[in-house]
Amino acid sequence: VGTYPSSVKIGAPQKHFSLDEDDLTNKVYEVPEKYRILNNVPVAFSFAKTNIVSFLFDCTFKRSFIDGLLLQIAAYHSALDLKIILITNKENESEWDYLRKMPHVWSDDKSIRFFATNTGEIKRVTSYLEKEFLTRQAFFRKKSEDGSENVQEVRSVDKELPYSKYSTYYLILTDDFRMLKNTNFINEFFKEKLNLGFSLVMFEDSMRNLPQECETFVVLGEKECGILNKMSLFYVKYVVFFISVWFSNI
Repeated sequence: VGTYPSSVKIGAPQKHFSLDEDDLTNKVYEVPEKYRILNNVPVAFSFAKTNIVSFLFDCTFKRSFIDGLLLQIAAYHSALDLKIILITNKENESEWDYLRKMPHVWSDDKSIRFFATNTGEIKRVTSYLEKEFLTRQAFFRKKSEDGSENVQEVRSVDKELPYSKYSTYYLILTDDFRMLKNTNFINEFFKEKLNLGFSLVMFEDSMRNLPQECETFVVLGEKECGILNKMSLFYVKYVVFFISVWFSNI
């Protein structure tokens, strides 16, 4: 809960010079300014609308926050609608061990578990993701006779929610982006401007290892946190997050 810019724009008459003070007119001018920023409201965040994001931690409750976030995600989305992909390292593997038991980390045919901690596992998981990603991408693109690619005409509704065409959404989590950054899948993912049903969520303690494609950061401290991006800066006074994770058309 914290402060957040209002999504409702309130207009008021333009101020004009006057020799007479009008208390009622002054109150009209005060309304837009008063409600421009809302206080003590739930701060929601969509992994679908912002499908590349990093959580930066400078606090002692990092683990409990991540576990609570995953609990919320798993509770509200079935394993058929949402797949959770974890890329971590051997050092942090034990912290994520409970994910192995979740149905969300398995493919529908149970042929692959989306839990990778080494080069071989990462290659297998990202190859699976790349195949699905390119299949979806082909729907929105077409090849001309000379082999060059042109973005297909897409209906306006699909431009906003292209992922809604697919029943399964892929949420990729990593606490060590370095293990993922050189894969073919992540390079294709970064080049695509449409959200085809894939989100990348990174958990880090600093920006040092983050990719330049990440423009949104959720910063958590002991007493306050904030959402930062190129266009805006929001501060939350108390770390009680209501995160809306809107995935696919479920």
